[in-house]
Amino acid sequence: MALLHSPFAFMQLSALAYAVGIDAFIAFYIIGKPPPAKILPLFILGFHMVLDNKIFGEFIDAAVRDQTAASGLLRRHPELRSANFRSETALHFLVTEGFVDAAVFCIENGFDVNRCNDYGDTPLMIACQLGNSAMVVALLARGADPNLSSDANDCPLHCCLQHGRTDLMAELLDAGADPYYTTALEETIFDLATNDYTKRQRVSAFLAERGIDITKAFPDGE
Repeated sequence: MALLHSPFAFMQLSALAYAVGIDAFIAFYIIGKPPPAKILPLFILGFHMVLDNKIFGEFIDAAVRDQTAASGLLRRHPELRSANFRSETALHFLVTEGFVDAAVFCIENGFDVNRCNDYGDTPLMIACQLGNSAMVVALLARGADPNLSSDANDCPLHCCLQHGRTDLMAELLDAGADPYYTTALEETIFDLATNDYTKRQRVSAFLAERGIDITKAFPDGE
């Protein structure tokens, strides 16, 4: 499954499916027999997968290297803004890979900054999970909602707390993140804060400076 996370790897698999279908048709043509009907879906599926993922891969590369070309691809293929390949959009992929300028390009050209991938993660959630401060700032500045949670009931602030990233917490709180967010299991984000004592102390001090109720945040009084 890890191999298929990359759209480029998925393109290779798609090309293989297409090639298998082509080779089968050629073989049956040579021997003068009609190919079985069950091969046709493989050929058609592979053909469309190759075309779709080729465009997706071209757009990812252009968004990073040549945004004029990326704009042209968007004009010809507006479906790129909502296409979901291997469980994520182009914006999710670019955020995961850390391409800030390319991610900003996507948002400014109609991509939904708050769209979830198949796991319920927004681009902001991914940026927080990876601790990419430049990406977090860029996404928040362009309308990312700091209070949207994932399917695992995590929210961006929760993620930053786990890693003791008070710098990212400050950005999220300034953007309106709820410090008292509660999961479906009635756990606050503070229940799952970092277990590292030094980081936990730093987080406690940071929350106190922000006027957040420390007793509510850390019932054990740390």
